[in-house]
Amino acid sequence: MNNLFNKSQKDGSKGFTLFEIAVTSVLIAIIASMALPNYRSVGEKTRSREGMQILAAIYQAQQLYMLENGGAVAGALGNLSSLEIAAATPSFSGPVLFTTNGQTAYIDRNNGNYRLYVNTSGDITCDDTPGWGGICAMMDIAPYPF
Repeated sequence: MNNLFNKSQKDGSKGFTLFEIAVTSVLIAIIASMALPNYRSVGEKTRSREGMQILAAIYQAQQLYMLENGGAVAGALGNLSSLEIAAATPSFSGPVLFTTNGQTAYIDRNNGNYRLYVNTSGDITCDDTPGWGGICAMMDIAPYPF
């Protein structure tokens, strides 16, 4: 009687050896470890777009406010009547009007790893200190000019 569990390589049965399975597993693990950081930055880049859209809306509302008020800047988000954004989002805490150092506003990532700024020219920059080292560079966002 030919038992399925007692077949050997000599009688022509086919299958994988433990060594072949181990090598394949190691190769898959290496490829996955190389892809994971890239996947993380792509996901974070997508989430950062939400913050950038909020900052762009604040910038436009601030420009409109300045036009209507002879160049004066709004001192609080509540003064920007044309602004319609949520106070907090799933990815970011509420934006803050920031009218010093040439900046208009900033918004913090909920996990605290970086902050996005919009300046008076509408340019968006990123500060990731002391958060993830280099997350701003991985997302291709210009660094905040200290």
